[in-house]
Amino acid sequence: MKRLLLPGLLVLVAACGVESGTGEEAVPFTLVIAADPAGQSFTTRAGWQVELEEAHLAVGPLALFTNAAPTASFWQRVRGLVMPVAHAHAGFDEYDGGAVRGELLEPVAIDLLDTGGRRFELTGIAGPVRSASLELQPVEDAALRGAQAWVRGTATRGAEVVRFEGGLVLPADRKSRRVSGIPAQLVLGEGSEVLLEVHPQRWFDDADFGSLPEAEEDGVRGIDPAGQVHAAWRLGARAYGAFTVQ
Repeated sequence: MKRLLLPGLLVLVAACGVESGTGEEAVPFTLVIAADPAGQSFTTRAGWQVELEEAHLAVGPLALFTNAAPTASFWQRVRGLVMPVAHAHAGFDEYDGGAVRGELLEPVAIDLLDTGGRRFELTGIAGPVRSASLELQPVEDAALRGAQAWVRGTATRGAEVVRFEGGLVLPADRKSRRVSGIPAQLVLGEGSEVLLEVHPQRWFDDADFGSLPEAEEDGVRGIDPAGQVHAAWRLGARAYGAFTVQ
């Protein structure tokens, strides 16, 4: 199968109805990357009511696989034997995804407050998709300010109101930027639409916005890369349930 580099993304190239090099049918499909509407206003596990005014994310590469990922309950049982205090993880880092059904191999910038998301016309291999994996690699986009994600908003808990802003910066190694084993239950066919949904409400489940540094003159408190909120965000952005595929 040939690969063709197009601006912003790398797609599998084949014509509709034509067999791939493996003898399977190559089909056009649409990948939509969008945010869960509930992720704009939500209450965290720590009791903060969060309203996002700005949210951007770099997503990609991404692959759709034939093999299913382990179930969340299975993973939680395994982790409980060796790491009982863990609250989040990067999906299922160690699993065999099987054959690739479709790919987006270049990272793209997504405005998570744009309810329509972004659409990508791709070509893949017809058949069942049971899991997906992706990376959060940086992309040149002014809204991201050099980070993998950028947010601005307000967090309220009781009488405490915190205006915040900052970026998510992940370590440079690929494993630290990977989200593996996202469950999926779909069949890729001609004209299929695959939705990768981002759930920003998972990002800050364990964040204590009251720990942010004191505000500057504009009243906005920055997210310190060495602070508790950034650490919680780094876990939450790659946690099970931060992304879904349907």
